[in-house]
Amino acid sequence: MKSVIKIIAIVAGLLIGVFGIWYYFVNNTTFPEEVLMVGEQVDDNGRVHFYKNIKEEEKIARYKKLYNSIGIIYEGEEPKDYPDFVISILNPESMVTHNLNIWVKEDQVIVFKRSNNSSYFRILSSAQFKELKEILEIE
Repeated sequence: MKSVIKIIAIVAGLLIGVFGIWYYFVNNTTFPEEVLMVGEQVDDNGRVHFYKNIKEEEKIARYKKLYNSIGIIYEGEEPKDYPDFVISILNPESMVTHNLNIWVKEDQVIVFKRSNNSSYFRILSSAQFKELKEILEIE
């Protein structure tokens, strides 16, 4: 009987220790800062390969301001091809926010924007697209 109690005590101690380590890890593992990520869609399931990470706070703030200013409604057909690039912000809580899919066409830049459970197509003005290229350091 004493050996059964010892075994139960050992198992309980191990479980408490493992739980304590898990709890510490979950509550203390976050990203130190936001990361602006630029990538490309790689398949029909919407998977994205991110090839550029931008961590400068000033650029992330500029991107957020630009993101919130996109307002011209696109009334053309939905693009059928993959976007030219995909942009997202990964925040310290491991949440992805401020998503944009961008198609660069001859006469306009079409943006698919997702926010607050809604999705819609918009158009970037030439000034907005110029600023976006500066923020992302792309041609």
